[in-house]
Amino acid sequence: MNFEPTYVENTIDLKLLFSEIKKKWYLFLISFLIIIPLALLFIKFGEKQYNAYGSVLISQQEFGSVGTDQVLVDDNGIIERNIILQDEIRRLKSFDLIQEALGTLNFGITYYTVESFWPDFLKEEWLNETYSTLPIQVLLDSSHVQLVGVLVHLNIDDSNNVTVRVDAEEATIYDFASNEKVAEVEAVEFEETVKVGELFNNEYLAVQIAPTSEVPPAGDYYFKVNTLASLAGKYQELLIAQPAVTAANANQPESRVVNLGIETPIPQKGTAFLEALVATYIGKDVQNKNQKGVTTVAFLEKEIQGIESSLKKARNAFGKFRNKQGIIDMAQGKLLGMTKQNELEAEKNALEDRLAYYKRTARALQNEGVLVVPSAVGINDHSFEQLVIEHIEMDARSKRGINFNNENNPLVNQIEQQLASLKGAISTNLDNAIVATQANLKSVNRRIGQLNTQISTVPDNEQKLTKLERDVAYYQEKYDYLIRKKADAELALATNLPDIEVVDSVKIAPEPVAPNGKLILLLALALSLILPFGFIVPRLFFGSDLVNKSDIEGHTEIPMLGVISNGPKAGGLVAKNMPNTAVAESFEYIRINLQYYFRERNNQVIGITSSVEGEGKTFCATNLAWTFAEAGQKTLLIGCDFRRPKVDKYFKNDTLYGLANYLEKGFEVEKLFRPSSSSNLDVIFSGFSNESPIKLLEKPSLRELIEQVKSKYDQIIVDTPPVGLVADYLILEQFFDLTLFVVRDNYTDKATIKGVNEIQKKNQIKHLNLLLNGAAASGYGYVQAKSSYYRDSASLKSRFKLS
Repeated sequence: MNFEPTYVENTIDLKLLFSEIKKKWYLFLISFLIIIPLALLFIKFGEKQYNAYGSVLISQQEFGSVGTDQVLVDDNGIIERNIILQDEIRRLKSFDLIQEALGTLNFGITYYTVESFWPDFLKEEWLNETYSTLPIQVLLDSSHVQLVGVLVHLNIDDSNNVTVRVDAEEATIYDFASNEKVAEVEAVEFEETVKVGELFNNEYLAVQIAPTSEVPPAGDYYFKVNTLASLAGKYQELLIAQPAVTAANANQPESRVVNLGIETPIPQKGTAFLEALVATYIGKDVQNKNQKGVTTVAFLEKEIQGIESSLKKARNAFGKFRNKQGIIDMAQGKLLGMTKQNELEAEKNALEDRLAYYKRTARALQNEGVLVVPSAVGINDHSFEQLVIEHIEMDARSKRGINFNNENNPLVNQIEQQLASLKGAISTNLDNAIVATQANLKSVNRRIGQLNTQISTVPDNEQKLTKLERDVAYYQEKYDYLIRKKADAELALATNLPDIEVVDSVKIAPEPVAPNGKLILLLALALSLILPFGFIVPRLFFGSDLVNKSDIEGHTEIPMLGVISNGPKAGGLVAKNMPNTAVAESFEYIRINLQYYFRERNNQVIGITSSVEGEGKTFCATNLAWTFAEAGQKTLLIGCDFRRPKVDKYFKNDTLYGLANYLEKGFEVEKLFRPSSSSNLDVIFSGFSNESPIKLLEKPSLRELIEQVKSKYDQIIVDTPPVGLVADYLILEQFFDLTLFVVRDNYTDKATIKGVNEIQKKNQIKHLNLLLNGAAASGYGYVQAKSSYYRDSASLKSRFKLS
């Protein structure tokens, strides 16, 4: 009969769990002895990470030279403009700024060392990065392509030879002269030797291994060639830049202090990088301001040159005309009339300037040129001036965002949309202003014509003189205004200061932030406990094997007659050879239980079986038979397992006669019985036959034999084939008064119990009881492991526990 697997609900029995933990204590010890030393090894030799940190203060207002279009807004020449802190943080973390900062440092080669005691196959796993302590220096030949991003192994021997080794699955070939990737290659492997100081050159690498001391010591060194772009990407990920927030300013307006930090295995590199980053950031800030200031001054100088030329021409014309006509002064009456004309002419000039400004601005807006605020050319239009200033600021912010971020950045896209909307508003205002100015200019021309009619009596010479004088005054005023603005711009350029101030210079934390020794030891300790638990718990509660007596009783209602303690590996006839052990006492306990079970009845036939081979049915049958015999009961042990007979191994068998031979050939029954070393125990061995075991067991002669021996023996123990594998047992079962089904601790499958339950329900086996074999030495409650009660004084040193 085969037992089909079945699902059995699992519950957690804490008592069972603690019992199993106690039994498997060695797993925790092994786990602890492996994991804790590994953790200590990692703490000692693992790559340490140090925190480099500092902070800068970014002003809320930007002071100093800016664009041409903005320096003219304020008569002071000093421009204030809001600075958005998050924009500045993005600039600090921008790829271009980091790459420019790294370009000032010597980070192109990364060096590594390794402890000499590591075996070769572990060295690359325990490399330690170094910065300035190696006795060698790798110098790149920039005219040659180089292998980048690949670990290069250098081995220097006592003869000052250096062996260069590379073994990489894939690599990148880079041309530093053009700053371009040449190719991606696979399976790069080479090993070549040169003298220290000589140029190493092959198709992948061209470097000079130069000593930093006279004779570099022998040993293993490693290096890696880096591209500036790869370094910038790496440091961009490592860099931390965030506003400083403390308990004191948490509820205050936004802090303008930005904390900078980076974790690195080399403290000196972290410090050098942050210092270079801050210096580059400040330098670019001042450089941008200076560039804007220079552009502003150049623009003003160009404008001054044009106005100066016009002013000179107007003065010359005025002087020549007055001298030629001999005019020194005009009559007071005529001057009153001309004063009004001068005012109208001035108004006309102003309107013409305004109209020209509006048209120039419209062209500049259309061609994306530089916009000039109205006040820069002496035009007072407050609302339009605000629009122009807003456009200038928005345009500058857009260009700065593109330079330091990405044109596809959502923030830049938002600014571009706002800028387009603002251009539309300015364009509409310009159209309206041009129409209005043209109307005003037409009105002034009409009034000038009327006034000219009124003063027609004034001589033509005096009218021409007045006009020339008015031109001189107009150009002189404009010239003075531009000169003043140029002086203001030059002052702003000369006094440019960065908007960034270093608050805390870069420092290194005194202790490494990683590896965290306490945390690693705590995790290692937890792992050394979790791993054994991970082995025990699933197997205990979710595995298919039965674990102990309570586990078995939880899966069946079949009574358990007894528990046999786990004995020595040699096994055998323990009841004879080691009578004072807990194993032997287990069989005594079962014998007593059987006597109570049968009470006054004698001549019992007890069949012993199991589900599969290896559960100990023959072991139980032989030792139980010996126990009955030693208790004074005449006992017969019959080996009925014709397929794999094992009773012979427990007793000396010097005969060819066995039960199988008897059932096949029918010789004299007296030849079957073999005495043992116990006077009360006889044995019938299984024997051998070519005939089918089932056919042999179905022969009437077997029944006749059983009936015959029942009258001669008090106890008859029958070792049978496993009931879960073959049908032999179901034939034999008819002869038995009691069946003992052997299950083994941590061996028998739970599906077996399901099969046994089915057999009991169908009443296929009468008087079915269980025997638990190989029970652990704890958890069953009869004899404690520390007791010396069951000790073999001759040879047994181990202690066993009886259930």
